[in-house]
Amino acid sequence: MKKFLELLNKKGIKYLIQDNKITVDGNLNLRNRGIKALPENLSINGDLILTHTKIEALPKNFSISGSLNLANTEITALPESLSVKGDLNLTMTKIKVLPENLFIGSSLYLGFTEIEALPENFSIKGDLDLKYSKIKILPDNLSVGTGLYLDKIQNIAYRKNCEDNPQIIFACWVNDGFAIQMNDFFGTFQEFEKMVDEKYSGEISIKYKKMADTCIKELTEKLKIL
Repeated sequence: MKKFLELLNKKGIKYLIQDNKITVDGNLNLRNRGIKALPENLSINGDLILTHTKIEALPKNFSISGSLNLANTEITALPESLSVKGDLNLTMTKIKVLPENLFIGSSLYLGFTEIEALPENFSIKGDLDLKYSKIKILPDNLSVGTGLYLDKIQNIAYRKNCEDNPQIIFACWVNDGFAIQMNDFFGTFQEFEKMVDEKYSGEISIKYKKMADTCIKELTEKLKIL
């Protein structure tokens, strides 16, 4: 704890110690600090950046009200029932499994990790970024808040046009139904139809809706096999 407090003092970070609990008031950036461990009973009232540190585990009784960035750390596992109110970035970590009862209030980034599967009934409030991950199949009853970013998933279907401004349209099964993703849009087929009708001309709108419909039909057949 002593070295950690010395670091906070050096950086001019406000904190409070009460009942053997350290509460950091605001964001804490420890990137490239060479820190190997955090003290127990640590609470962060903001974001915590630990990228490019030697951290191997989160401490007991750890809590955070913002985002947690563990990219490029030595961490190998997360504690059960971890609650991250903001984003959770696990890019290029050695974590193999996500813990039970993991709560993420915003987005999750799993690129270049050893994780091969998401938990059943997994729910996330923001984006789910699986690009460059080992995950190949989305679980049943997956719930995604805003966006889904994929590259190797088997239980999806996609179409790409060959125009000067190419578009890729994905169909996947999440939130108990078919969902469509194109650029920053993520929603149901009905919401997709409404979006393209409002945003594109008649001919282009019809083409995009046809591409999405083809994706859903293809995915329907895929899901019968998987």
